[in-house]
Amino acid sequence: MYAGYREFPPPPALRGSIACLWERRGAGGSVRVLPDACTDIVWRQGAGASVAGPDTTAWFSPTGRGELIAGVRFLPGTGGAAFGVPLIELRDRRASLSELGLDPDEEHAVAGPQCALLPAMRARKEVPAVRHER
Repeated sequence: MYAGYREFPPPPALRGSIACLWERRGAGGSVRVLPDACTDIVWRQGAGASVAGPDTTAWFSPTGRGELIAGVRFLPGTGGAAFGVPLIELRDRRASLSELGLDPDEEHAVAGPQCALLPAMRARKEVPAVRHER
């Protein structure tokens, strides 16, 4: 079993709003998370899913040895529309899916961590993602 971080490309249909799917296997200790202007759905083994809003400062995320943490990272500016809330309401916050009006049963999905997050995203797919094109 590896310990570390990996990113995977999103499904083609979601590339306009999703930056990547990712996973981390904990080595124990804490991992420094740097601000990147993105919103993530984060699934932690044994804890379920939550939403991590865009951060304005770095913070430390504790990891257990071998713990699986998986996520879906939205492109900058798209997370709020996906959840139906202004991004300012998610800034520097961690929120449960039920707080954002998504099915709370999705918080504890266990079949394939990244795949488990996609139903929560599909629940809001009718909300257009807004992204500035250059």
